[in-house]
Amino acid sequence: SVLPVALGFGFEVTMAFPLLVAIAILFPPSAAIAATGIGSVDSREFRRTVTLSRALFNRAQWMLAVGIASALVRVGGVPFQYPQHLFTIPAAAIGILGVSLGLVALLLKFEHSMTLRDAAEVLVPRPVAGFILLQIVLAGLGTATAAVYKHFTELGAVISTIILIPLMFA
Repeated sequence: SVLPVALGFGFEVTMAFPLLVAIAILFPPSAAIAATGIGSVDSREFRRTVTLSRALFNRAQWMLAVGIASALVRVGGVPFQYPQHLFTIPAAAIGILGVSLGLVALLLKFEHSMTLRDAAEVLVPRPVAGFILLQIVLAGLGTATAAVYKHFTELGAVISTIILIPLMFA
């Protein structure tokens, strides 16, 4: 995970969101799920500070979230087309956040006997408006990364990498 920010109860958000949005835009659900599962590396796994069941849950929630987002981008089963499907990108970003936060909130409810309202308060950083604005900016960065990758076939991967690398050191 890139630049993790602790939310409490051992949960984190990372700067991986733009990459997840790009994956959802670029690939059909099955490929997006596979890429997310393979690419979901958590440094806590190497330090053995997260249990196997938690690591599997984390991967599964991201895989499900990105798979749903990828399906949302493909309205009517058609691959993403610019500008006709531009409206699907906010749906995909909301899908990733909603599914992910929703599953973690359910986990908190069952593991820590929290109400969903209390879980939401723990999971969404304050100020909420700043969190939402950040997610919009990051979704835009993911969209730009996907556009560059898709439209510059030969150099797309290189240019996309150049766009994303600064996130690792921000």
